[in-house]
Amino acid sequence: MPGFWIDTYVSSGNMKGLRYRRVNRVNQEEQTKQRAEDLNNSRNLDVHKWSEYPEVKNAVDELFQKFLELPDFKGKQNLQKKHIKVIVLDLYVRYKEDAKGYISFYRMKGMYRGKSRYNQLHISFTSVSVIDNLAILGYLEQVKGHHDRTKQRASHMSRMRAKVKLIDFIFKEHKITPEMVERHPHTECVILKDKDENGKKIVVTYTDTAATNAMRTNLNVYNNLLRRTHIDIPWFPAKGVRSRSGNSLIKTDRSNKFTRRIFNNHSWEDGGRYYGGWWQGTPKDWRKKILLDGSRAVEIDYSGLHIVLLYALEGTDYWQTVAEDPYRLEGYEESERMRSLLKQVLLTSINGESKQNALGAIQKEVNFNKDEYQWVIDEGIDLGELIDKFSKTHSPISKYFFSGHGVKLQNLDSNIAEMIVNEFTRREIPVLCIHDSFIVPSQYKDDLLVSMKKAFRKALSNAYPEWKSIVPKVDELMERINIIEAEELQFEDITDDYDTPPSISMTLKGYAGDKYCASLKEHRNNTWDRGYYSSP
Repeated sequence: MPGFWIDTYVSSGNMKGLRYRRVNRVNQEEQTKQRAEDLNNSRNLDVHKWSEYPEVKNAVDELFQKFLELPDFKGKQNLQKKHIKVIVLDLYVRYKEDAKGYISFYRMKGMYRGKSRYNQLHISFTSVSVIDNLAILGYLEQVKGHHDRTKQRASHMSRMRAKVKLIDFIFKEHKITPEMVERHPHTECVILKDKDENGKKIVVTYTDTAATNAMRTNLNVYNNLLRRTHIDIPWFPAKGVRSRSGNSLIKTDRSNKFTRRIFNNHSWEDGGRYYGGWWQGTPKDWRKKILLDGSRAVEIDYSGLHIVLLYALEGTDYWQTVAEDPYRLEGYEESERMRSLLKQVLLTSINGESKQNALGAIQKEVNFNKDEYQWVIDEGIDLGELIDKFSKTHSPISKYFFSGHGVKLQNLDSNIAEMIVNEFTRREIPVLCIHDSFIVPSQYKDDLLVSMKKAFRKALSNAYPEWKSIVPKVDELMERINIIEAEELQFEDITDDYDTPPSISMTLKGYAGDKYCASLKEHRNNTWDRGYYSSP
């Protein structure tokens, strides 16, 4: 770069022109960098967005009529309408998630597998023509990707996002609300993944067994329970809050509750954790404000679960022999922020296959999650040294660091979660799972404690019979919600006239409280199909 500017100056002899060209190039580089960052704010097209509401049907019918007026339009009506519905609904959901966010999609026919357990609606290459037609009609912005001919793959997927014209068409003209959008009832919820030749995680097909069928049946029942449970935070900012990772915005999307189990490395013994639901990425300070069907909630997690499990593998009952906070490190401050950092160190170290790999992952987390980890940068914490000292402190289990053993532990904690989720689901008590942490209505706190200890013993004794006596210490993170006392909420007294505040004896006051009460009442008045999610 310096040589380029010197050469330009010498050849032109014009300092003013030099400065102009230099500033212009810097501006172009900044614009290119910003454009790349904007396009990276993207997620893949969700091929299972669905709705049976008449408002959605009317909107799709009207769009199809507009398609018929285009000179090059062709295709079967039912097929076109199905694709219009899926794409338009996902664009709407994405806009509500992040108005500046894009959706990634392929323009290559070979990338569409019409018949797959991961594509129950058989969304096909027809998507591309639907997207092109929506762009022609001015409903979306499209940025085309390009193909790497040397590697025979898409180097950059194409991007799209809704324009205001589409949002107005959906929301203002057809009165479609986010609650009207959900997932197709046959969406696959048992996912098996592997890595391709480039190390990228991909979904892979599999043959069902009695075990996978049982998992799917249990998940369908669980998802149906979540679907008919009102899960919300009354005063959650409309613009959202940063996720725990800091990489995205989290919003209380009451339609985003669908949960899957995801296994890794083409193995049913790696991973298996529950994923899904807007609450999973929500910071704990906000999770403690969650209301479940109008009741305050309690969250309880296992204390140092993976460390306890690793010590158990080495024949040691951590809480009997060590009995110290596993995230306490000599020479470093004892604080919640350091505890959070050391949890990240453990997670990345046991999942990484080398120290360099783990260090890079931790550094990335610190760089991206500035709200939580800016202090690490400001105070010059040496992350490499931190990893070494943490590994030395836990020398009895240091052989598991940089071993990739984390997915094995995730499989064990997913089996624990499965027992807890299934028990509460059978009792029709909503339970929210954040891997090794669980949220239930506060009146079931004692039940949850008993269930967590029982599930831990059973899962551990199944995997390692000689250590079935180990019982974890559980931390009660959130027992009370200071804003709302659940017993004061008398929702049966809500009036039908929402021009005036609901007649509730409560601290739920103001616009947010009124809006929440109206939403809860509408939810309760809905008739929920108890068998909506089911196997095809």
